Amino acid sequence: MRVVVLGASDKPSRTSYEAVEMLMEYKHEISGPVDTVTVYLNKDRSWPLREAIKALQPRRVIFNPGSESEDLSAFLQEAGIEVTDFCTLLLLKYGTF
Repeated sequence: MRVVVLGASDKPSRTSYEAVEMLMEYKHEISGPVDTVTVYLNKDRSWPLREAIKALQPRRVIFNPGSESEDLSAFLQEAGIEVTDFCTLLLLKYGTF
């Protein structure tokens, strides 16, 4: 499964860094056609990227805690993209990603 981490950080203390590490550990790919976009940006930073996210045509977008955006969620759902507010790390840890 190919995943894009929107807001990925190169700082080991950041949750998005841990998510990238876990995604690779669980053998998820980080390039190619996209199945999932997992968002770590706040709504003010993610909203301007709405068309780019839509253009990726992901199956789903996961809004991690603190990144939730009603406007972006509605925009993506209108485009036929599944959206959920949840923690990517927990989905990975519990095998439900």
